[in-house]
Amino acid sequence: MTRSSVSCNLSRAQLYNPDVANLYAEIAGKYQIAPCQIEIELTESLMMDNKERLLRAMNEIKNAGFEISVDDFGSGFSSLALLKDLPANVIKLDKEFLNTNENNEKEQIIINSIISMAKQLNITTVAEGVEDTTGYYKISAKEYGDYLLEFSEES
Repeated sequence: MTRSSVSCNLSRAQLYNPDVANLYAEIAGKYQIAPCQIEIELTESLMMDNKERLLRAMNEIKNAGFEISVDDFGSGFSSLALLKDLPANVIKLDKEFLNTNENNEKEQIIINSIISMAKQLNITTVAEGVEDTTGYYKISAKEYGDYLLEFSEES
């Protein structure tokens, strides 16, 4: 049985709050939600801000029991160097990888490589914006994708 979780974006103001992990823990406690059921999402722009502060905050949040995800991975400035240090549980592939109707060999190689790398790092992969069977097969046909979001097929 899979458990449900709630995702929320970490804001720049929260990143610079030295007590951010405790703030999230207080909110989780107030609403009687286990921290492991809350996923803190990092946007790519936030990842490029202040690496030292980001890593410190993410480690504090992770140590408090929360899940961490990297949203829109691959959309612009994703840093593999940062990913190796970040205690992320999930990377969410940007939907731009899946929105093309053409069978692009380079695109498929990149998708497969990202998913394979994530699996080796024990990071779950989520494909966002899978809206048709083309996007579905780009991910699932290779038996790599962990989760597909927003899949809908018109009848």
